[in-house]
Amino acid sequence: MKFQELYGTAKFIAPSDVSVESPYFRTTFEVKDLKKAKITICGLGFFMLFINGKKVSDDMLVPANSLFRYRKNAQCKTPSHDIFSYRTYSVEYDLCDYIKDGRNTLVVQLGSGWYGRTGDRDQLVDYFGNVKLCYKLEITDKDGDRTIVSDTNHKWRKSFIGDNCIYLGENQDMREYDESIFDADYDDSGWENAVEADIHECEYDIQHFPTDKVIRTLKTVPVKDFGDYTVYDCGENISGYVVVSCEKSGERIEINHAEELNEDKTLYTVTCAGDRKPQRDIYISDGVHDMHPYFCWHGFRYFSLTNNAKPVEVHVVHSDMNITSHFESDNEMLNWLYETYLRTQLDNMHCGVPSDCPTRERLGYTGDGQLCADAALLMMDGREFYKKWMQDIIDSQCIITGHVNHTTPYQGGGGGIGGWGSAIIHIPYIYYVIYGDDCLIEKHFARMLSFMRYLDSRCKAGFIYAQEPDVWNLGDWGFSVQHEFVIPQNYVNTYFYIRCLKEMCVMAPIVGRGDLVEGYEEKIDISKRAMQGAYFSSQDGNFFGDYQGANCFAVDLGIGDERTYENMYKKYDETREYDTGIFATDIITGMFFEHGDAQLAFDLLTSEKPLSFGNMKNNGATTLWEYMWGEKARTMSHNHPMFGAATKYLFTELLGIKQREGTYGYKDIILDPATVNGLNDYSGYIDVGSGRIGVSVKHGKTNTLYKLEVPEGVKAEFRFEGESYPLKAGVNEFDM
Repeated sequence: MKFQELYGTAKFIAPSDVSVESPYFRTTFEVKDLKKAKITICGLGFFMLFINGKKVSDDMLVPANSLFRYRKNAQCKTPSHDIFSYRTYSVEYDLCDYIKDGRNTLVVQLGSGWYGRTGDRDQLVDYFGNVKLCYKLEITDKDGDRTIVSDTNHKWRKSFIGDNCIYLGENQDMREYDESIFDADYDDSGWENAVEADIHECEYDIQHFPTDKVIRTLKTVPVKDFGDYTVYDCGENISGYVVVSCEKSGERIEINHAEELNEDKTLYTVTCAGDRKPQRDIYISDGVHDMHPYFCWHGFRYFSLTNNAKPVEVHVVHSDMNITSHFESDNEMLNWLYETYLRTQLDNMHCGVPSDCPTRERLGYTGDGQLCADAALLMMDGREFYKKWMQDIIDSQCIITGHVNHTTPYQGGGGGIGGWGSAIIHIPYIYYVIYGDDCLIEKHFARMLSFMRYLDSRCKAGFIYAQEPDVWNLGDWGFSVQHEFVIPQNYVNTYFYIRCLKEMCVMAPIVGRGDLVEGYEEKIDISKRAMQGAYFSSQDGNFFGDYQGANCFAVDLGIGDERTYENMYKKYDETREYDTGIFATDIITGMFFEHGDAQLAFDLLTSEKPLSFGNMKNNGATTLWEYMWGEKARTMSHNHPMFGAATKYLFTELLGIKQREGTYGYKDIILDPATVNGLNDYSGYIDVGSGRIGVSVKHGKTNTLYKLEVPEGVKAEFRFEGESYPLKAGVNEFDM
């Protein structure tokens, strides 16, 4: 909706000094016998709302990140020539529990957030604008209905927070913190009047998706005292912040954050972009209050803290997602993989966006996001979160050409036309597959068609060959070992073009466009023949010698010949490690399961060779790395979810929770647990719309015990050694 539709006569207001990044705004109002009170509020970049000194809600980092609207002449290292749609989110709160009879005080504190100065020195993305506030407070009391709105009668002053950046941290002087400003009788005559700020033109929506919160707390242990400062360990890589205390007023306190340590136990900040983006908070103590950042988070396991202060606890912060799965087994590697992927994915869910890492980039890369969506939607309740991110994809799509950008909301970054842009097709598709809900298909089908037309415009003789000028066009990505020869981009991008066509064949009839299917199937055949003719070697049955898993893209499309899969199987049976990028790693793991070679898929997932998840685990990883091995693994992000896409096979293949072909939303299922050497006791569940689907397997010396849980209203069967057994609602037990 437009601004006036949501806010009526309210104005955006701002401090008269544009250099102030965290101002307070203050007003008072009278209430008699309150009946209703609702506020609609947008404080950009982030805001905290206080009524009578009590913070409203435990939400953090609101409103959500979105494509607000670029300022004129904004600069970006990776330019886009697209024409975007723009959107800003607001938050609604019921204030009945905060407002009292008589005079009330409303105070709002702002921070830079994603709208203001972010500090992203890599992408060179200019900020959208200066901090500003708008709200509409609707009250019903003894005197009837009335509305209080933000206007220039509000007073403002600088808060105790100075510079604050998403990437770079906060500066605070707690000596300037004054709790009396929340009192109704506080004298604010020395404050300045707010000035009217621009109303940036965009759509204004209320956010109904999970907000960031403090999810849990951790204690820390000291690693080494260096005299002036001490390095501490949180025990795991997280996103969040450290709460610190200091008993002496006027002390300058500095805290720095890193994912790893050097050999001498100092912080190794290279994986977080090092000096380019130091994750640093600086405080001046008042000797009374604990200190922590309010308008940013950090990605870290270790931190250094000057010895004039002590850590109180660590707050883990990310979007408040409900975990709807569980997996445990007698295989330590698989347990680590499940827990580590979940931790990594959650650390990268902030402000309504699934990011690539919580440190140096923090961007919603469409490649990473669509790749991990299958696992994320299966293992947690992502309904509202991914609805929001799908809207970001739409907003970051060119409304003229249909091109989909590499990050959404678009804030720079790079990617490719296939594995990245295809998010606009794959997110609605997998949302439908897992939840049985076609709402994203119904809402966004026209824009999905626009992207398919864009792909067609970049297709020549069946191949996807180009993207936009001056921007990246990757194929696969994330190879730890890169020699001179790399899988061609058009080979991988054409694979994703075909995948999009296949998924559209499923979705088009849902919206009454079954007429499109025949044309899509013809395009699929043309592109398959093109890939086979151009890249298949009739001499050995390979595509590019199966370098970096090249064969898997062909096998998944049903091209090549019987040697193509056999060569792939032989290669990985001998190496027992991944030499693949982010897409091929996921594809080959699922492919071995699907072809009945569960043992090889299991061996790859549990391998401890250099190119493996086990290598990360054995090197102390508590979140997944951006690269598996080598110098890149050492120096790049250590909190990247993209390789974790394969975690879904713990549920769909090892536990064997499958949907019958042609069904969606887990209403008609087949439970077909895999049997592999090295796994004797394993169990888990997923919670779906109708209830819990659970599988427990215990292999004994002479028999195997199966416990299979099926919700009411779900058609289910158990498969064992080629036989099928119908299942009833509840727990079914088999001794086989």
